[in-house]
Amino acid sequence: NHASKIHDQRTTMKGSYEYLTGGPGEWRQFQERNEALDALGAQARARSGRDCRLVDIYSDGTRMQGTLWLPPGAEQAAPGSLPALLLCHGWGGIRSGLDAGFARTFARAGMVVLTFDYRGWGGSDGLIAAFSAPGANRRQQELGRAADRSHGSGATVEGLAGHIVRQVVDMDWQLTDIEAALDFLDGEPVVDSSRLALWGVSQGGGH
Repeated sequence: NHASKIHDQRTTMKGSYEYLTGGPGEWRQFQERNEALDALGAQARARSGRDCRLVDIYSDGTRMQGTLWLPPGAEQAAPGSLPALLLCHGWGGIRSGLDAGFARTFARAGMVVLTFDYRGWGGSDGLIAAFSAPGANRRQQELGRAADRSHGSGATVEGLAGHIVRQVVDMDWQLTDIEAALDFLDGEPVVDSSRLALWGVSQGGGH
């Protein structure tokens, strides 16, 4: 049925970027691209000054980093008077690309704009997967292997083993992250909840 097909697709697409793209050479190119985007995003944020600020958003208890962009005159806007737009980046991307290329343009058009990094990507924290080392269940073992493939870190404390899982593409996690970002944006005092929209590039558009 339709639901099982969606589940199968999500399961197939789940994994680290390096594992799914198939090699360290492509992984290095991916890392270099994101480093360049991060620099461009930082420049765009610095040029905007008070028109944008860094924010923390929590999804399933994991901190995600975002950038909130405000339109001209937002400080004088009445509560609930401005439209808002959530920008979602694509497969293996980071929000800095959106900050550099799109966010400021939308904000200048009169919208409150939020960009964010999915958990485990860019400036966001990774998911902490802790388990008992001798008896980890199947899902915990999968998370550990994903962390190893995706350059996550591992540690053992008082008999507990664990990983900080980063750079893993998981459809369910990302959809939950989008919902958390929407809730955050909807909570901004000047935002009109009836005029809140989603916009994405690549896989972000698919979400």
